[in-house]
Formats: sequence, C-alpha cells, structure tokens
Amino acid sequence: MRIGTLLFGLFVAAAAAAQTPLTRSDAVARAWQNNLGLHVSRLQAESAGVNNVWGAAGALPTVGLTSSLSTAVSDQSRNPTSFIQARLGSQSFNAGANVAWTLYDGGGMFATKRSLELLEEQAGGQADLLAEQTAAAVLLAYDAVLVQQALVAVLEESIALSRDRLAWTEARTELGVAGTFDRLQFENAVLADSAALMQQRLTVATSLRNLNRLMGDPEDAVWTLTSALDVPAAAPALPALRTEVLANSRAVRNAIFAQTLAETGIAQAEARLYPVVGFATTLSNSQSQFNVGDLEKSGAVLQASALLTLNFNLFNGGATRRAIEQARIRTEIAGITVENERQEAARLLADAHARLEFALDLLRVARATSENAAQLTTIGAERLSFGVLNSLNFRDLQLALQRAQVQELSAIQTARAAATDIERLRGALAAASPL
Repeated sequence: MRIGTLLFGLFVAAAAAAQTPLTRSDAVARAWQNNLGLHVSRLQAESAGVNNVWGAAGALPTVGLTSSLSTAVSDQSRNPTSFIQARLGSQSFNAGANVAWTLYDGGGMFATKRSLELLEEQAGGQADLLAEQTAAAVLLAYDAVLVQQALVAVLEESIALSRDRLAWTEARTELGVAGTFDRLQFENAVLADSAALMQQRLTVATSLRNLNRLMGDPEDAVWTLTSALDVPAAAPALPALRTEVLANSRAVRNAIFAQTLAETGIAQAEARLYPVVGFATTLSNSQSQFNVGDLEKSGAVLQASALLTLNFNLFNGGATRRAIEQARIRTEIAGITVENERQEAARLLADAHARLEFALDLLRVARATSENAAQLTTIGAERLSFGVLNSLNFRDLQLALQRAQVQELSAIQTARAAATDIERLRGALAAASPL
C-alpha cells in the first residue's frame, strides 16, 4: 500500500509540472520548425528557384564593357643618338562595349530552361517528402505517448481496486472473519501492479523523450498532450483510395519529376545535332594625345563591328550520339522507377488499408471484452464480499480486465498508425507544410 501511494503521489506531482499544452498539429509544426534537415531542403529549393531563369539557360545576351588608360613618357633630350632629341609623351584612353547572343542552338536553351523548372519542382518535392516523413513520425510518437499514459491509468485503476480490497480484507481480518492468506494475496497484487506502474512510467518518459527528439526540443521538456486518442474513421473503398494515392503520393510525384527531367535531357543532347547561330557586336572609342617638346597633337578613333556566326559540329568522335543514347537510357530507367513507385505506393496502401480494417474490427471485439471484464470484476467484488469468490479468483478477474484494456489501447494505436500511413500516402500530411 505504501509503495502504491508513493507512486501515485509522484504521478500527481509530474502531472502538475506539465503545464505547456501540446496538440498534434503543434507537435508537427514544432518538428517542421526545428528540423535542420527540413531547413536544408528549403534552402536547396530556394537555390533551385534562383537558378530557374532564362539567363542560366543561355537564352539571354552577354554584355561587357572594357576601358583602359595609359600614359608614357620618354625623355630623349640628352640622348645624342636619338633622331628626335626632345621629351616625348603620349596618353591614351580606350573604351569599348561588346554584346554576344546565341540566337539558335537547336532548341537546347528551351530544353535547359525546362530542366531548370523541373529541378526547382523536384527540390520542392524532396522538401515536401521530408516534411511528410517528419509529420508521420511525430504523429506516431505523439500517439505512442498517449497510449503509454493510458496504460498508466489502467494500472492506477487496478492498484486502487486492489488497495480497496486490501483495506476491506484487513478490516475483516481484525474482526476474525478473513484470514492472512487473502490479506497477503491482495497486498501482493498491489505490489505487483505498483512495480508494473513504475516500469510503465519509465516507458512514458522514454516515449516523451522520443517525441521531444523528433520535435527538436530538449529531451526533458514536459508537455500536456491535449489531443485525444480518438478512433480513426473507416477508410474509403480501396479502389477510389488507390486512384487518389497514385495521383497525390509524394514519392510517385517526385519520380515523375525525375522522369520528365530525364526526357528533357534527350532534347538537350539532340540539340547538339543542329548548328549554333550567334551574333556579336563590338563598339570601341580610342582617345590619344601625343606631345614632342612643345608640340602637341591629339586624335580619336571610333570603331564598330558586327559578326554573325554559324558553328556546326560535323564530327566529335560520336560524343553527341552517345549522349543521346545515354539520355534515352536514363529516361527508360526513370520510367521504370515511376512504375516501381506506383506499385510500392499501391502495396503500402493495401497493407495500411487492411491494417486499419483489422484494427477497427479488433477494437470492437476488444471493447466488448473490456466491458464484459469490467462487469465481471464488479460482480466478482460483490461475490468476494459474500465469500462466494476467493482472492485468487478475484485477481484473475483483475488481470483479465487489464489484458482487455491493453488490447483495446493496442487496437486504437494500430488503427491510428494505419490511418496516418494512409494520410501520408495520400499526400495530406505535407499539404500544410510551410516548405
């Protein structure tokens, strides 16, 4: 009795210390905010977006400016061997501009721009996939804490019942109606459940630390989990759900991005089969000044030129053909990967759907068993008071009630895990991601 009372007091103190409320959505938001991997994925997506411009695809002209300033002095006034015995000086300033623009490259610049768009979408898809996986892990960890806390309540209820029976037996023992055997039996029941309660509270602390790790918070952070351990609704029919999953699964969509990107690689490689037409123009202005002794002269030169170029690679050792063939092989591999991801998504959906249906059916049985076990325990307590039932039989009823309640909680946890998997496959978990 003293051990059970002490443990109950510790639990009340711990519950009072947990003042910060935490819902499921709050837990997921904290994980998204604190996950360093998600921040890296977001920055990678931003980097891909910065690079998704026509300039990076080579479709815009390049403009350059050049300038130079020079001064030279040669004093030949004391040089008898010089033809001009005077101080010679010259200054010059040159300024120029040049423009180069690829007008046509076989469509390669358009294929490159399309690949940059796909790379940006792919980077965002990878960030969404990581956010989705993070959300699923946090939701499962959150439910695990709720289940472990509910198991603590089951054991506390059992201890309270055994403690009441123990007090009742001690009172009857003092009156000489009951024997030492029944008192020791109930005392052992309190001690056994107290030991189980100590272990269960350790499990609660471990599951809470795991949740804190996933959220990126300190491991000793204490929360009040305010979301209830609700039973998920039955899943829609599998055929309709499969159509939705194949359309919205993040893994499938990322594979499709990769396939489309590989197809643009073919267009980029085939662009090398065509000539490259370019245009270049330059403009320069040179100002110069020359002085010999007291004589000064200046001049200026303005030059302008335009150049239209046509480059056509006749033979490069088969490099272009090899690049095209490799791009086609990569596209075929990407297509196989898409089909594999679709099959894997369909398989995971079928498994999750079956687990959800099984868990809901099991829950109905477990709840009926738990209700029956609770009634049997109540009836057993009455019969124990009349001497019709002994302490051993009553303990069996207690343990049966515990097993039924544990089975009920396990069925709820299994159902919620299956429902979370279905939501993940549908792409619903990543929909609220800030990435």
